[in-house]
Amino acid sequence: MLGTHASAISYASLMLIDAVLLLAALRIMSNSSVKGNVQKRMLFIALACGAILGRWALAPIPNVQPVTVLMIMAGSLLGWRRGVGMAFLVAIISNIQLGAGLWTIFQALGWGVAAILGHKFSHK
Repeated sequence: MLGTHASAISYASLMLIDAVLLLAALRIMSNSSVKGNVQKRMLFIALACGAILGRWALAPIPNVQPVTVLMIMAGSLLGWRRGVGMAFLVAIISNIQLGAGLWTIFQALGWGVAAILGHKFSHK
């Protein structure tokens, strides 16, 4: 199994990982076929801020995952594209405070899958 916590990554590599995730998030969200109104944009901002601040506030408590639930909600309410984009953005921004590393990629992908599953199982 790949142990990502013990690997030493330079700051340039971390910046490259964050840049790739940010560009992927913006690309995924820009291909949205339906342009969102102000209400959907505000919901996006509220869910993203709640996920980031919730992760920062609950980081000292082990095994508490507020972001996963919010990504399922985002996928259900906003669609899979915006949900995956939000997952990538939350992973990048919240890891600024908590510490970034190679695991940021796996967090972003996992939360992206949660957003896709939220969209697939929604009743829309």
